[in-house]
Amino acid sequence: MDYGRQVSRLFKLRWRRLDRAALDDPQLARPGVYVISISSRALSGATVTEELVHYVGMTVSVGGLRHRLRAFLRGSQGVVGHSGGYRLSSLRRRSHAISFAAQPLDAETHKDDRTSNDLRTMGHIACLEYYLLAHIKKCVGKEPQLNRK
Repeated sequence: MDYGRQVSRLFKLRWRRLDRAALDDPQLARPGVYVISISSRALSGATVTEELVHYVGMTVSVGGLRHRLRAFLRGSQGVVGHSGGYRLSSLRRRSHAISFAAQPLDAETHKDDRTSNDLRTMGHIACLEYYLLAHIKKCVGKEPQLNRK
């Protein structure tokens, strides 16, 4: 996997509002990486930029990106289950819009069905999360606020 190309690809995506309707996207059933932004203004349709990323995450779970983004949304409302979302709830920014961009990748995550190539892809997804974090730190000078513990 060319991590540099994958990072560049994510920063060509457009922000989408994180709400229940957005979670209906069938692409979000797949594993992958995602970025979150919290803003007082609507970002939907704007190109993803490093400065606006407040959280970088990934998932290789059976529920895919949809499950993880739903957990972030619930966490932002104070429900335990996603550390980044829960940290957001403690910052009391609930009135701010939550936007996301996701980069799904092809991999079967069900244990009985996945192949050795699927397992390698799942490892690449975890690695890609760190490449994204490193890219943001290089561009902005710090890691995203909600990733810091």
